[in-house]
Amino acid sequence: MSMWKTSLVSCVTLLALGAGIWTGTRVLADKPAAKPDKPAVKPDKAVVKPGEDKKPAGGKPDKKPGEKVKFDLSGAVAEVGADGKSITIVIPPKNKGDEPTKQVVKIDDKTGIVYGSVGPDGAKLTVGYKAAVRLVEGSTDKAAQVILHGDSLKDRGADIKATVASVAADGKSITVVLPPKMKGDEGEQKTYKLPAGEQIRFSGVHTGKAQPAAEQTASIWFKKGSTEDVERIVFFGSGAGKGKGETAGHDHFGKVVTVSADGKTITLEAAGKTKGEAPKKVEVKIDDKTDALFDDVGAGEAKPTVGQTARVWMTTSTSDTAARISFTGVSVLAKASTLSGTLVAGDARKLDLEVVTKVKGKEAETTKHSITLSPETRVVYQGVGPGGARMTRGYQAQVWLASGSKDRAAMVVLQPAVTK
Repeated sequence: MSMWKTSLVSCVTLLALGAGIWTGTRVLADKPAAKPDKPAVKPDKAVVKPGEDKKPAGGKPDKKPGEKVKFDLSGAVAEVGADGKSITIVIPPKNKGDEPTKQVVKIDDKTGIVYGSVGPDGAKLTVGYKAAVRLVEGSTDKAAQVILHGDSLKDRGADIKATVASVAADGKSITVVLPPKMKGDEGEQKTYKLPAGEQIRFSGVHTGKAQPAAEQTASIWFKKGSTEDVERIVFFGSGAGKGKGETAGHDHFGKVVTVSADGKTITLEAAGKTKGEAPKKVEVKIDDKTDALFDDVGAGEAKPTVGQTARVWMTTSTSDTAARISFTGVSVLAKASTLSGTLVAGDARKLDLEVVTKVKGKEAETTKHSITLSPETRVVYQGVGPGGARMTRGYQAQVWLASGSKDRAAMVVLQPAVTK
């Protein structure tokens, strides 16, 4: 398997685990607000038609099977040459306290350039991309290969962060107090209608508290082009940030595989504590003194549930009862239905895919699927050459469907077909 195939598979795997579109509480409450993104694809502009077949440009690293590619430089792109023949990257210091350094890297027609995690038309030299550079042998500034990574897999920060003042009696809207514009001022109150279903998530809430309430902090994302219509929202309870980053000292960590009818006993498939140790099942009891905290859960989901992950601290080393448990819910992305196939045609509004289904003992069956895109659909390209971040016949597509839909995409990842 080539380096590119390995890295692409890794990217898709990360997406399936929730590092992609809307992943609930993985968006921190204190992220700075961001302006609404541009539409993932430009409306009414077809970029590939049935029968069109264009292959991406770009080089692949010269390496033997199993050989690791070593990069000479890595850092963020700070400047792109006016002629597109050079980039300046900022290299982090090797020693704490040292200053970062800048390095100009020259690029020519022989340089193999590959882009990952970029949006439509994003396969071009861009300030802010992360770069890994392998230099031509014997050169200190001429690139043989460059890998550039964008940030299309990262979620944009919330548009506003505010404190919940009240919740409507019907539970369909909230009134929040916005941060004051000037020191000493009182924040303005605004009322927003809540989005539906899985677009509402909760973090830092205790058992039974996954519902909007006064004094919670709300991170709010608006629909593109709006400052009123809420696309999604995360409510942070009183336990938000508690134990953040804490991994040491817990007694058990794993996936919840069973929950008793009364919710007082859970079984974890716990990871081994040493490398190579097989997972084992651990039974954990919960009583009235157990401090249970829930992150990334939907409304009404602040309760032990199969599929959640749990980090457990026991009351004593010999006890079977938990003193504290930190539960993490199953992200919206991980729960989404997915579809994988080959791109046949596509435009700003839909993708046509061929999906091959293999069943043991039977001939493979090929079916065609039309997937609808919207301005909210996130489109990401992986492993493409310069100019290759465009819908291209033959690309492999992985589609995450929007909640409750059988043909509308929440996210699409496209990559060139990979050969062995």
